[in-house]
Amino acid sequence: MPEPRYSVDKKMEIVMLSLRPNANIEGICQRFSISRATFREWKEKFLAGARLGLSRESRETQEIRVKLEDQRRKLRELLGDEGGGES
Repeated sequence: MPEPRYSVDKKMEIVMLSLRPNANIEGICQRFSISRATFREWKEKFLAGARLGLSRESRETQEIRVKLEDQRRKLRELLGDEGGGES
């Protein structure tokens, strides 16, 4: 069964639930009918955006960094995390 499509605001809400003390990630995933992989992807993007938002980099540099981080994540997934230890 395909996962439901959520708005950006709803994804943020779901990720923020996971930041609470003693949050049950498995329970959150079940509650919203999403896989752990989907949840991890959302959380990584959420935290990357927060990190960039707090930095002093230009907006253009931030956008390039987000794209680069996304490409690195995709490459690691394709290589099964065996493609080297760089992060």
